[in-house]
Amino acid sequence: MRKLGLGVLLFVFGLGACATTTTTDKALVFDSSVSEEESCYLWVQNYSPVVKFNDTNVEWRTTLFALNMLVKIPAGRHTLTVEHHVGGSNDNIKIVEIKFDFEAGKAYSITEVLSTKELEIQSRPMGEQ
Repeated sequence: MRKLGLGVLLFVFGLGACATTTTTDKALVFDSSVSEEESCYLWVQNYSPVVKFNDTNVEWRTTLFALNMLVKIPAGRHTLTVEHHVGGSNDNIKIVEIKFDFEAGKAYSITEVLSTKELEIQSRPMGEQ
């Protein structure tokens, strides 16, 4: 029985590791008519799901097994409406609007500044999660 429990535990951790390993070909594509050269990538974290991209309602949320997700968006100035779970808490949620100029070929993430608990968008290397 103990071996079965350990096997199930290893399977669940393995599944979680696979779910959080994301490459650009696994990205959710917002607009398939936009070329790769005119696109960039946005990592969405579990504490900051995006609920609106410009004037379009979206549901860019993580899953139980993935703490972040990758979304391919057109480069340019965009407004993101984010459901910010302050400090990662479901008890303190703020709706935050962020305007940002996204550059083609780059990857970005929405991060929480620990000292202020405010959200900001940061550029990050493409392979980093």
